[in-house]
Amino acid sequence: MKKLFSIKILLSPWVILGSLVSSFFIGHYAPIFSLQLQPFGELFLDLLKMCVIPIVITAIPSGFAHMLMKKFDARILRRMALMFVMVALLLSFVGIVVAEVFHFGNLTADAKQRLGQLLLQDHTASAAASHGGSGSALTRFMSNFVSGNIFIAFVNNNMLAILTFAIMFGLALGLICTQAGEQVVLTLQGLFAAFLKLINGLIYFLPFGIICLISAQVASTGFEVFKVASQLIIGTYAIGTVAIVIAIFTLSRLLKSPWYRVIYHFREMLIIAFVSQSSYASFPLGLKAFEQKYRLNQDKVNLFFPLTVVLSPVGMAVLASMTTVFAANLYSIHLNLSDLVVVWLAAVFISIAIGGVPAVIGMTMMSIAFHPLGIPLGPMVILLIAISNIVDPIITVMNASINAAEVAYLTKVSEKHSS
Repeated sequence: MKKLFSIKILLSPWVILGSLVSSFFIGHYAPIFSLQLQPFGELFLDLLKMCVIPIVITAIPSGFAHMLMKKFDARILRRMALMFVMVALLLSFVGIVVAEVFHFGNLTADAKQRLGQLLLQDHTASAAASHGGSGSALTRFMSNFVSGNIFIAFVNNNMLAILTFAIMFGLALGLICTQAGEQVVLTLQGLFAAFLKLINGLIYFLPFGIICLISAQVASTGFEVFKVASQLIIGTYAIGTVAIVIAIFTLSRLLKSPWYRVIYHFREMLIIAFVSQSSYASFPLGLKAFEQKYRLNQDKVNLFFPLTVVLSPVGMAVLASMTTVFAANLYSIHLNLSDLVVVWLAAVFISIAIGGVPAVIGMTMMSIAFHPLGIPLGPMVILLIAISNIVDPIITVMNASINAAEVAYLTKVSEKHSS
């Protein structure tokens, strides 16, 4: 007998879209009730935030340690690190250029007035004051890399210091070539799997969280901010489409196969990436395509693909850079050259920090870019959660296609060095 209802339907794009539309109606026609729902939405948001640091502190060290324990050729490691960083920097730069050229977040005085006090007026003064504080944004950004006490960094949610600690801990752990070191890595991987299971459970409440958060937002500010958010959606899809095309042609050249055959052979990976919005769900199909259609060293492909999924989710760099410029313009914060450098670098760190994590969690990590610039995080997180399921498909396909090209390149280089 077939089940009449599966809980997985709550994560269907149609259910998410329905909850988003419903929240608009509820916020518009029942504003008092919508504001009463707001505490429940904030509770959902706090539950997600609560899981961010445990995930970062388990996923990143285990990923780096696993990479070192596999005894990679130092030349391959250097190429891998350089490639990951360069691709993320390039996409972050493109996101900044697009957001600046098309004036993302720039509103007329009338439009800003219609946004209401919840999103702008209560925060603009403090944002400007924070941005104009002691030292440049670049100085504040660099100072956040290290904390005198890692537990204080946990308490203050200093994600840059936590990320630095996680990477250093992972590298140190990877150099311990003993059974004890391997056991610690296995423990961290188990903890990460448990935290990811917890997040996946919380995500089932996403439709209800959207209704509570967005309806309250609409009741307070109207629809103006969501109209403006269409800039982020269109920009992400435009850049994502171009990046996917470039990745496909790069993969075609590396595999010496026509581009249309590459698309056909990797079609399952790309479709599952778009539908599931999960790189973890799609990359096994990429492994299958490499194994069945192309003569590459399968052991190396099996090693490189999971690493690229965890360490190179570069698509988020696009959204992070555009969102930061968007938010700065929205709060009337002028970004000078050093501020744009902060945006450029921070977007890369955000993309590294959310490796293997659902994008809705990544939204809370925008503090890496927002705090040095004095941009309030809370209101923007609500907006990003509203559009996350709209932009997630193209970001995941972008990650999947770029990761496949990276795997092909690393495998080719590794085979060349070993021959």
